Amino acid sequence: MCPICYDDMCDDSINLVCGHTFHYTCILETYKSKYNKNKNTRWIRYCPYCRQYGGYLPLKNNIFPLKRIHEEFNALEKYLDMNDFKTLKEISKKYMDPKKCQTILKSGVNRGYQCKKTHCKESNCCFIHNKK
Repeated sequence: MCPICYDDMCDDSINLVCGHTFHYTCILETYKSKYNKNKNTRWIRYCPYCRQYGGYLPLKNNIFPLKRIHEEFNALEKYLDMNDFKTLKEISKKYMDPKKCQTILKSGVNRGYQCKKTHCKESNCCFIHNKK
């Protein structure tokens, strides 16, 4: 049983470094919600069950790496810091969801991530990024 949602375990389960098992989606949402915006505190990916270090989550298909959650984001972050979006887009193609807009966002809260809108049939971009 998953200690977060109390559902039976299925194929979508993951073991953390501490040894506890969760549904991938449950622990992903927990890691995302535990983001501490205070710059003076260190970010820790910890197990919600035992409060021990949980480690990075493995990257699943069609999930763009998330900062502080997937180790793969560290490789992309240097191009984001240099504002080299052309190289960033080339490297991150293997992580992109083919059903979504193929644009890497250059500003805002989701800077460096794939646009979440579904793309138009005519192009690989959504209606917003298709105009640019």
